[in-house]
Amino acid sequence: LSPEAPVPVLEVKKESKNLGGAANVANNLTSLKAKVFLCGVVGDDLEGEHFLNALKARNIDTSGILT
Repeated sequence: LSPEAPVPVLEVKKESKNLGGAANVANNLTSLKAKVFLCGVVGDDLEGEHFLNALKARNIDTSGILT
């Protein structure tokens, strides 16, 4: 937002969501046929749902992740 007026200064053309941190490492290990288990906490919201779905799509065990 511009400090002079509440108007956007940039227009978002594209947005992407990618795994990062430990989830990225888990994804890399899964691609090497390792059995991976993650544990942690995510929010009970749309972002948490996207995260869990991304892990499940990559066959990463999410049973240790709480919402």
